[in-house]
Amino acid sequence: MDVSGLEDELRHASGMARLVYLKAPAPDREPRLVTMLDVMRAAGDVSYKTFRTADELEDLLAADLALLLSERFLTEPAGAGGEQHRAAWTVPVPVSDFVGRGQQLDQLVTLLTQPELRLVS
Repeated sequence: MDVSGLEDELRHASGMARLVYLKAPAPDREPRLVTMLDVMRAAGDVSYKTFRTADELEDLLAADLALLLSERFLTEPAGAGGEQHRAAWTVPVPVSDFVGRGQQLDQLVTLLTQPELRLVS
């Protein structure tokens, strides 16, 4: 096979927004991948974010997915003429997310299930 799956995906997504997550440092990276990344950087049409650990990648993905999903509510679907309109309402962008904050989320659930509490801030 002359083209890797990643190269194929990048080619098929030409003209669309593209984001690649890149492990760094990666001293044992395959030469073919190094070449592809160099071409990608030179073209300047692909955004990329670097990460060092799996936890860091998880946080990046969660934040980017939350942003992507929240942006979905900022515009209405394109009309017959292809134009997009800003929605009359928007979902507020969260100040922070709960990724990696399982203990705080558990505390919040505990507080919310206590019938004597009327407000949690």
